[in-house]
Amino acid sequence: MKKVLILSHVEYQNTYGAATSLRNHVKILKKSKYGADIFVISNKYPKIFLQSILNGIFFSGMSVLPMPLTKVNDYCEGESHIPPLRSIIKWVLYAPLYIYSFICIVRKIHSNNINILHLNSPVLIGLGFTLKIANLILGKNLFIVVHMRDFLRFDASFFQKYMLRFVNSFICIDESVKNNMLKVVSVKRASVDVVTNPFSSLDANVKIKNIDFDFKTDVEYFAIVGNIHKDKGVEFVVDSFLAGHFNNKQLLVVGGGEGGYFNTVYDKIKKSKTIHYLGEINSLSSTNFYRDIDCIIRGDLTFRTGRTVYEALYNGCTVYLSKGPNSNEKDTELDKFSSHVHYYKPRDTGLLTNLIGKYEKKVNKNYASNFSEYRDKILGIYDGV
Repeated sequence: MKKVLILSHVEYQNTYGAATSLRNHVKILKKSKYGADIFVISNKYPKIFLQSILNGIFFSGMSVLPMPLTKVNDYCEGESHIPPLRSIIKWVLYAPLYIYSFICIVRKIHSNNINILHLNSPVLIGLGFTLKIANLILGKNLFIVVHMRDFLRFDASFFQKYMLRFVNSFICIDESVKNNMLKVVSVKRASVDVVTNPFSSLDANVKIKNIDFDFKTDVEYFAIVGNIHKDKGVEFVVDSFLAGHFNNKQLLVVGGGEGGYFNTVYDKIKKSKTIHYLGEINSLSSTNFYRDIDCIIRGDLTFRTGRTVYEALYNGCTVYLSKGPNSNEKDTELDKFSSHVHYYKPRDTGLLTNLIGKYEKKVNKNYASNFSEYRDKILGIYDGV
């Protein structure tokens, strides 16, 4: 019988998209014939090292292992690579932890007769590649699945691109991620599927966690969610909202941040009576947030979607996305919600302010779910091994 081992770069209870998708993915697998064993790869020492000694080899289910973890920016679009010398020193210093964790995973693969290795992000491809080679030497051929959640860097190294050629199946969360990947790396021998993350609105009878904020029925609420970083255009969204001098509209900013950019944005929020900073919120989708929010805004320089956008749409919210006039980016998942998705020219304050001003609160929201579709596609990929 085929069995799956998931390697994740994010902690299981993390607040961001990859962890939320992982939890939903595991729920589906636990109800299937495949089951779900998980190793979370963490670079938080020494606590994780001590914890892994206690359960890393023996625990059936989720275990946490210490390992020098490649940053997302090394493989995916972001600010910069880790300086080569610093990276080499880091790997040399933590080599014993890498070896220990590697042995734990190999033992798990053989003791549980694992056939499919599912990497929750391409940042784990180095580990996945090494495991594939090691298991081939031991007479076992692992089927490698990589979940593509971010844009790959065009300046990724030759070896990084080479390791991706050993992947058997790529699961891209949307069309834009797929198109980017196909431009960066050759995947002639692998299958490439677009499988939108699992989303579901909360049933009206489900007990939810209320956010510590006084939502009012006669106010229209807009929100921007995610890391407060210049690439996300949070300051641009704040400035566009302030430019409208709205009376019955409020903007909520949700997410963590640090440094000068965060301080600049936070100072502007503090001076406003219509913009509120809510900080980071765990498991946003299990709260009343989307029930009370009317519209989600993204302020990127290029067309981007992401988990928050889909969660909002599946919960009946409107979404404002930036998209250039010559952009040919398409997302079939967004087509299902075409009446709820509106576009504006990237970083055009006037256009976004105008969109916000025109918004009219909806009396009733339409709720939806794609869990069954996600389950069928994922299990179909595993069945094809």
